[in-house]
Amino acid sequence: MSLLKLHPEYKPFVGEYYNDSQKTPIKILFIGESHYLPPQYKIDYSEWYNRDTEWFKKEYKIEEKHLSWINTSKIIEEDVIKGIPAKAHFIYTQIADIYGYIFLDNKCYKEALKHIAFVNYFIRPKKKNKDNFSDEDKEKAFINLKEVVNEIKPDKVIFINKESYTSYGESMKKSFDKNLDSRVVKNYTPHPSTEKWEMKCREYGNISGKEKLIEMLNEIKEEFKTIKN
Repeated sequence: MSLLKLHPEYKPFVGEYYNDSQKTPIKILFIGESHYLPPQYKIDYSEWYNRDTEWFKKEYKIEEKHLSWINTSKIIEEDVIKGIPAKAHFIYTQIADIYGYIFLDNKCYKEALKHIAFVNYFIRPKKKNKDNFSDEDKEKAFINLKEVVNEIKPDKVIFINKESYTSYGESMKKSFDKNLDSRVVKNYTPHPSTEKWEMKCREYGNISGKEKLIEMLNEIKEEFKTIKN
């Protein structure tokens, strides 16, 4: 069974105009790291890939409002596009602001989000600051990304997180997938909530994470301009 059938809230967010070639000439899928649930729930995730979300909801008495914390599309559609984004949603507003600046004549993030896709790489909630993803987590994440890419067919895939990109690279070495590899930009940016997003650092060529994303998107824009010409 597909993991997204067990946990449909982890399905990717796909913007309203993502598949409209007139409005979105270059389809980009952005990859984050993971979602979180409040620490009050002492959840054993060993059965995460065998049980569905409803089972966990009943077993651990998870409130519906907290399940929305791991629903990617609901967060972006309701909290970011239609609502007032919280600090935790900085990743979406920053990505979309830069995408809008480069591809959409500086449209604001609420409009720009309608043109992109987003999914978290790891498909189980992470326990904040005290949780390492297992080999099984990494294997399932790679399988899921392949399925997502086959379904929504992005032109390019960009990782907005080092841990996700590193795990992806390790899995790709073990099980090479040409279709996926050809779409993934061979680089990554830091998460926008970290200090490296605004701070210049050697890791990104003495530019900030934000400047790195601008550089990556401009390179994609030039690449597709060359292809069309």
